[in-house]
Amino acid sequence: MKGLFRVTRNVIGLVGVVMLGLAYQVSSAAQQNSSENPVSLIDDVAGNSIKLLKNRFRVDYKVDELTLLFFRNYGSAPVILIQPNGVKLYQDRSETNPNVDWFDDLAYDMIKIKQPMPGPWQVIGEVLPHSRVMVLSDLALVVDPLPSILFSGEIVKKTVRLVNDGKPIDQNEFRDVVNLDVRFNSTNNQEAANFALPSVHITQFQDNGKGMDERPNDGVFTGTFNLGISPGEWEPVFDIVTPMFSRQYRHEFINLLPPPVAMSVDIDSTTDGSGEHTLFVYADSPFIQQEDFVISGSVQSPNGDVQNFSVSEVDENGNRSVEIPNYLSGVYRVNVTLFGTTIDDREIVVTIPEYSFVVEDKLVIPETANSDISAASDDNSANQNLISDELAMYETATPSTQIPTTQTQFLKQQPTEQEFPWLILILANLGVVLLGGIGLLWFWLKRR
Repeated sequence: MKGLFRVTRNVIGLVGVVMLGLAYQVSSAAQQNSSENPVSLIDDVAGNSIKLLKNRFRVDYKVDELTLLFFRNYGSAPVILIQPNGVKLYQDRSETNPNVDWFDDLAYDMIKIKQPMPGPWQVIGEVLPHSRVMVLSDLALVVDPLPSILFSGEIVKKTVRLVNDGKPIDQNEFRDVVNLDVRFNSTNNQEAANFALPSVHITQFQDNGKGMDERPNDGVFTGTFNLGISPGEWEPVFDIVTPMFSRQYRHEFINLLPPPVAMSVDIDSTTDGSGEHTLFVYADSPFIQQEDFVISGSVQSPNGDVQNFSVSEVDENGNRSVEIPNYLSGVYRVNVTLFGTTIDDREIVVTIPEYSFVVEDKLVIPETANSDISAASDDNSANQNLISDELAMYETATPSTQIPTTQTQFLKQQPTEQEFPWLILILANLGVVLLGGIGLLWFWLKRR
């Protein structure tokens, strides 16, 4: 009997745990809603590089350090360097040589040599035809200063040139060796809107003929500055990164201005959906020519439909307006791009932050109800006063109270219908637990 009592107690405890778990599930568901280098002293009659004469090149005796770059067939083994005294330099043995740093890739070798031996050197390997020994010395990025007037959201095309020892680099394969990145660092000016914001990556320069880059492998790298960041004081930083070394250029501080236009909306007051909302777009900055800009954009209605528009003409108040059909109540989302001119005659393209507005539901009284009211007013003045009070209640009611009586009754019944599946689920789980307990008890008794 004691054993039977313990089994019964365990079953009851198990049922209690299950019921607590179910109660937790129900409650949870309810709550959910450069250092300078004397490389110029190298015999570099070819500019940045040394011609390979039968895979040979010469190093001047005054060079203290040089970085060599060999382009070879894709997937081929690293090259082998033979010094003037006949001693060979191998990639896999470079780690034991304190004067040699060697980086090998599938298509090139980059080798830094300290105190190189003067005289004729030789390279052995599948070096590309017409290849040159690139001697990297003072790698730098030549970029024009950024405009003095820049807006948040502006898209700016920028081209730069890579130079080595002040001379343009004419090796097409060189673009695979370096990464050219631009990031903006906040100056942490406490009076600026971008105070304490983290660094933002702006663009990566390319020379591949894609995007805004006009021609591939022409030595001109192109980047798109998409300044969709907060207005404020920023420091542009240009980074040049290679497998062995990096260079950095810090631009002078720039003041990124707020978007140059603003928007407002006049919401249609009609209730039958036949009217139109009016969106106004107007210049909101003294740094653009207010009479010379065009807007282009789209409006997304609450049902997902998209209406495209473009406006260049102004109304009598000097604003640009767009008519938006009043289809439905809900959220309307407006995205606008500005094509304008700054006061210093620079053409600009600015993406304006998304603008949205809400159209609320309005109570529409059926025509039949109005006719009944008119008839009742003709019958007696008491009914007329009562109906007038009802109309006043309808007109001043908030959207949450503007529900017909039949709909109100339906909504009152709705919680009971939503709770009903939970009740069935709880009872079903209790039944399963009880049946399981009884089965365990029967099995235990049978074994006894």
